[in-house]
Amino acid sequence: MVKEPTREDRTLDILLTNHPGAVTRVETLPPLGKADHNAVFIESNIRLKANKQPPRKVYLYKKADFDGIKTDMQSVAPDFEKMYEEQEDANTLWNFFKSKLQETTEKHIPHKMMRPNNGLPWVPTELKRQYRKEERIHKKVRQGKKNLKPRLKALK
Repeated sequence: MVKEPTREDRTLDILLTNHPGAVTRVETLPPLGKADHNAVFIESNIRLKANKQPPRKVYLYKKADFDGIKTDMQSVAPDFEKMYEEQEDANTLWNFFKSKLQETTEKHIPHKMMRPNNGLPWVPTELKRQYRKEERIHKKVRQGKKNLKPRLKALK
């Protein structure tokens, strides 16, 4: 896609694509700073789609019932020992222990679901807070609460 030389008389910087129709413009520009290569400017009509992560479970260990966990796990020990004496294989023993531990965890440790932070990390918290406040007031103004217009103008 790069048709002009990027270093002296050679084309060293290239663009490979499997959608050539998506590339609207390719130009070589003068070198940046003291570089010996020309810069390649590419313009495309591709829109990136952000992968949204599902909410994740976060355990609240400060609120856990550790006595309950201890009691439940002690009640699992005889069954585990019996399986061991019957010479169950290591995978069976591990899966048994893991499932009992997961059940106990779900039972005795509260949790909450956390959404991923998809915000812009370079935008300061104070600016985000002001933006949200402005959006709330703007929404109320659109709903017909006209006495808020001076407050909206003061925020801007």
